[in-house]
Amino acid sequence: MKIYKNLKLGWVGLAIAAMAPISCKKVLESEYRSNIGPEYFLTADGLQAGLNASYATTRFFWGSEGFTSSQVAGTDEVVRGGDGGLDFHSYTNITPQNGTIQGVWDNSYIPINNLNGVLEFGPQASVSDAVKNQLLGEAKFLRAFYYFLLVQTFGDVHYRTSRRK
Repeated sequence: MKIYKNLKLGWVGLAIAAMAPISCKKVLESEYRSNIGPEYFLTADGLQAGLNASYATTRFFWGSEGFTSSQVAGTDEVVRGGDGGLDFHSYTNITPQNGTIQGVWDNSYIPINNLNGVLEFGPQASVSDAVKNQLLGEAKFLRAFYYFLLVQTFGDVHYRTSRRK
């Protein structure tokens, strides 16, 4: 038993000795870059990029089977296949833990947040009125479109008109 204890202490000591040279001397300080600040939407490029990001999310809805599967759940348009993985076709697995259902929710509210930023700060953008009206009109349409998909899928949902920080 004493040999086992000494062997165990030896391995622990070796592990500590191996990790000691690779420890950090300074704390890494990085700038958090995932939030989009208001100044981003004050240019034509910023407004367009906010719209492009929101358009890009539509690939989830028609570029994969996830959204289509969630829209035909409970109908006679599909039946459960041999893989047995998508039980929500018969409404037996519609929970927040279901990846497809969670994908519909996330891929709607993430672009809605971007669009709320465009609509909140876009009116102060230094662009011509024609460009501003076009971009803000597209943002209003896309936000309504994503809410339509959410209501069609989940019923009554939370309506956000301001950007989450």
